[in-house]
Amino acid sequence: VIPNSVYQSKEATKRFLEGLMDSEGWVTDTTHLSKGYIYLQIGFSSTLDLSAEFKRMFESVGISTGKMHSRTIKSGKASKTIHLNSKDWLSSDLEFHCWRKQRKVEAHRLAREALIQAKKMSSLSFNDYKRGLIERLKVA
Repeated sequence: VIPNSVYQSKEATKRFLEGLMDSEGWVTDTTHLSKGYIYLQIGFSSTLDLSAEFKRMFESVGISTGKMHSRTIKSGKASKTIHLNSKDWLSSDLEFHCWRKQRKVEAHRLAREALIQAKKMSSLSFNDYKRGLIERLKVA
Protein backbone atom coordinates (compact mmCIF):
# COMPACT_ATOMS: atom_id res chain seq x y z
CA VAL A 1 0.00 0.00 0.00
CA ILE A 2 1.32 3.45 -0.93
CA PRO A 3 1.32 5.86 2.02
CA ASN A 4 -1.11 8.81 1.80
CA SER A 5 1.81 11.23 2.25
CA VAL A 6 2.93 10.37 -1.30
CA TYR A 7 -0.24 11.99 -2.63
CA GLN A 8 -0.09 15.14 -0.45
CA SER A 9 1.64 17.18 -3.12
CA LYS A 10 2.93 16.89 -6.66
CA GLU A 11 6.48 17.24 -5.30
CA ALA A 12 5.97 14.32 -2.88
CA THR A 13 4.65 12.20 -5.75
CA LYS A 14 7.68 13.11 -7.90
CA ARG A 15 10.14 12.21 -5.14
CA PHE A 16 8.37 8.88 -4.62
CA LEU A 17 8.55 8.14 -8.35
CA GLU A 18 12.25 9.01 -8.43
CA GLY A 19 12.82 6.47 -5.68
CA LEU A 20 10.77 3.91 -7.59
CA MET A 21 12.86 4.54 -10.70
CA ASP A 22 16.14 4.25 -8.78
CA SER A 23 15.14 0.79 -7.60
CA GLU A 24 12.84 -0.65 -10.29
CA GLY A 25 13.55 1.61 -13.26
CA TRP A 26 15.80 1.22 -16.26
CA VAL A 27 17.12 3.39 -19.04
CA THR A 28 18.57 2.41 -22.42
CA ASP A 29 20.21 4.82 -24.85
CA THR A 30 20.37 3.29 -28.32
CA THR A 31 21.86 4.48 -31.59
CA HIS A 32 21.05 2.95 -34.97
CA LEU A 33 23.44 4.41 -37.54
CA SER A 34 21.97 2.46 -40.45
CA LYS A 35 18.48 3.72 -39.60
CA GLY A 36 19.68 7.23 -38.76
CA TYR A 37 18.33 7.77 -35.27
CA ILE A 38 19.05 7.71 -31.58
CA TYR A 39 16.49 7.07 -28.92
CA LEU A 40 16.12 6.81 -25.20
CA GLN A 41 13.93 4.19 -23.58
CA ILE A 42 12.90 4.62 -19.96
CA GLY A 43 10.64 2.35 -18.00
CA PHE A 44 10.20 0.24 -14.93
CA SER A 45 9.30 -3.31 -14.07
CA SER A 46 7.67 -4.49 -10.89
CA THR A 47 6.12 -7.61 -9.47
CA LEU A 48 3.93 -5.55 -7.15
CA ASP A 49 0.21 -5.36 -7.83
CA LEU A 50 0.60 -1.57 -7.72
CA SER A 51 1.87 -1.15 -11.29
CA ALA A 52 -1.44 0.36 -12.47
CA GLU A 53 -1.23 2.89 -9.62
CA PHE A 54 2.38 3.73 -10.53
CA LYS A 55 1.24 4.31 -14.11
CA ARG A 56 -1.45 6.74 -12.89
CA MET A 57 1.10 8.51 -10.70
CA PHE A 58 3.47 9.09 -13.63
CA GLU A 59 0.63 10.45 -15.72
CA SER A 60 -0.42 12.75 -12.85
CA VAL A 61 3.01 14.46 -12.96
CA GLY A 62 3.00 14.82 -16.77
CA ILE A 63 4.89 11.69 -17.86
CA SER A 64 2.98 9.81 -20.56
CA THR A 65 3.14 6.03 -20.36
CA GLY A 66 2.80 3.18 -22.80
CA LYS A 67 0.89 -0.03 -22.43
CA MET A 68 1.58 -2.28 -19.48
CA HIS A 69 3.19 -5.57 -20.47
CA SER A 70 3.24 -8.68 -18.31
CA ARG A 71 5.61 -11.62 -18.28
CA THR A 72 6.30 -14.42 -15.86
CA ILE A 73 9.76 -14.38 -14.31
CA LYS A 74 11.79 -17.34 -13.01
CA SER A 75 10.24 -17.14 -9.55
CA GLY A 76 6.81 -17.67 -11.12
CA LYS A 77 5.66 -14.13 -10.28
CA ALA A 78 4.13 -11.84 -12.88
CA SER A 79 6.31 -8.85 -13.69
CA LYS A 80 4.65 -5.76 -15.15
CA THR A 81 6.69 -3.46 -17.39
CA ILE A 82 5.70 0.07 -18.36
CA HIS A 83 7.58 2.30 -20.81
CA LEU A 84 7.64 6.01 -20.07
CA ASN A 85 7.66 8.74 -22.71
CA SER A 86 11.32 9.74 -22.82
CA LYS A 87 10.56 13.23 -24.18
CA ASP A 88 8.29 13.85 -21.19
CA TRP A 89 11.00 12.52 -18.85
CA LEU A 90 13.69 14.73 -20.41
CA SER A 91 11.52 17.84 -20.12
CA SER A 92 10.45 17.09 -16.54
CA ASP A 93 12.43 17.76 -13.38
CA LEU A 94 12.45 14.05 -12.53
CA GLU A 95 15.83 12.38 -12.40
CA PHE A 96 17.55 9.21 -11.37
CA HIS A 97 19.59 9.52 -8.20
CA CYS A 98 21.42 6.37 -9.24
CA TRP A 99 24.28 7.89 -11.24
CA ARG A 100 24.68 4.82 -13.46
CA LYS A 101 21.15 5.46 -14.80
CA GLN A 102 21.21 9.27 -14.78
CA ARG A 103 24.45 9.48 -16.76
CA LYS A 104 22.74 7.63 -19.64
CA VAL A 105 19.99 10.26 -19.58
CA GLU A 106 22.53 13.11 -19.48
CA ALA A 107 24.65 11.59 -22.27
CA HIS A 108 21.54 11.27 -24.42
CA ARG A 109 20.52 14.85 -23.67
CA LEU A 110 24.00 16.12 -24.67
CA ALA A 111 24.04 13.98 -27.83
CA ARG A 112 20.65 15.36 -28.86
CA GLU A 113 21.81 18.94 -28.26
CA ALA A 114 24.99 18.32 -30.27
CA LEU A 115 22.99 16.88 -33.16
CA ILE A 116 20.59 19.81 -33.14
CA GLN A 117 23.51 22.26 -33.21
CA ALA A 118 25.27 20.33 -35.95
CA LYS A 119 22.15 20.30 -38.09
CA LYS A 120 21.74 24.05 -37.63
CA MET A 121 25.35 24.68 -38.65
CA SER A 122 25.47 22.24 -41.54
CA SER A 123 23.39 20.85 -44.31
CA LEU A 124 24.71 17.36 -43.56
CA SER A 125 22.16 14.66 -43.03
CA PHE A 126 21.96 12.96 -39.67
CA ASN A 127 23.59 9.81 -41.12
CA ASP A 128 26.44 11.80 -42.68
CA TYR A 129 27.06 13.58 -39.39
CA LYS A 130 27.19 10.31 -37.43
CA ARG A 131 29.40 8.60 -40.02
CA GLY A 132 31.83 11.51 -39.73
CA LEU A 133 31.91 11.13 -35.96
CA ILE A 134 32.53 7.40 -36.25
CA GLU A 135 35.35 7.94 -38.75
CA ARG A 136 36.98 10.49 -36.40
CA LEU A 137 36.75 8.00 -33.54
CA LYS A 138 38.40 5.28 -35.65
CA VAL A 139 41.39 7.57 -36.30
CA ALA A 140 41.83 8.50 -32.63
